[in-house]
Amino acid sequence: MGEVETALSRIGEAFINVGHAWEVTFAGRIQKLDENKIYYLAHPCTTGGKSIKENKIREEFLYQRIINENPGIRIIRPLQIIPEDMPHEEAMIRCFNMLDAADTIILPMGWEKSNGCSMEHKRAEKKRKERILLRTN
Repeated sequence: MGEVETALSRIGEAFINVGHAWEVTFAGRIQKLDENKIYYLAHPCTTGGKSIKENKIREEFLYQRIINENPGIRIIRPLQIIPEDMPHEEAMIRCFNMLDAADTIILPMGWEKSNGCSMEHKRAEKKRKERILLRTN
C-alpha cells in the first residue's frame, strides 16, 4: 500500500462524517485544521459531574493537544474568557457572540450532558457552522 493510500486509510478510520459534523477519534492525530478559520472550543463549565476547576484543566489539556498538532491555529476559548461568577444567561449571550464570530465549533466528548454546550451546538446547527465532535477528551 502506498503512502497516500495509507494516509487515506487512516483518515477513514479516524473520521466519521455525520451530516455537517465530523466525529474525530483522538487515538491518533487530530485532523489538520485550517489556519484561515476561527475555531470555537466548547467545553462544559459546571455540568458533567466535574467542578469548574476540573473542567478548566480538561479544556486546557484539549486546547494544548489541538495547538500542538496545529500550530498557528486561532481558537476562541470561552471557558477561559468568561468570569466564573457570571450568571448563566449572560454567559451564554457572550458565548453566542463569540460562536457567531467563529467558522467552526469543536465539541468534546460528553458535550451532550452540558446545558451550555447543548445550547452552543444547537446555535451552531442553526447558523450552519461546521461542527467537529471529538470522541475522546
